[in-house]
Amino acid sequence: DLLTEGVFAPAGDGDVHIWPCLDASGRAVVIIELSSPHGEALLQAASRDVCDFLQTAFTLVPLGAEDLQVDVDRTVAALLASED
Repeated sequence: DLLTEGVFAPAGDGDVHIWPCLDASGRAVVIIELSSPHGEALLQAASRDVCDFLQTAFTLVPLGAEDLQVDVDRTVAALLASED
């Protein structure tokens, strides 16, 4: 949801912020800012590529049906357990 919102208007939640912008050549891009206590990253992707990615993702997993495809809580718990 955050990526979809950030393609068209500034969006952010906690350590992730996304906003549309123009690059030095005037092309539409999406800026993704990630921050954590361990560092920061500023990423740039062509808006067209992000929209293509989102369209493919929504085709595979319709918006609102994510919980039917992946058990997010179990996946996050497994990821966190692997850090120990």
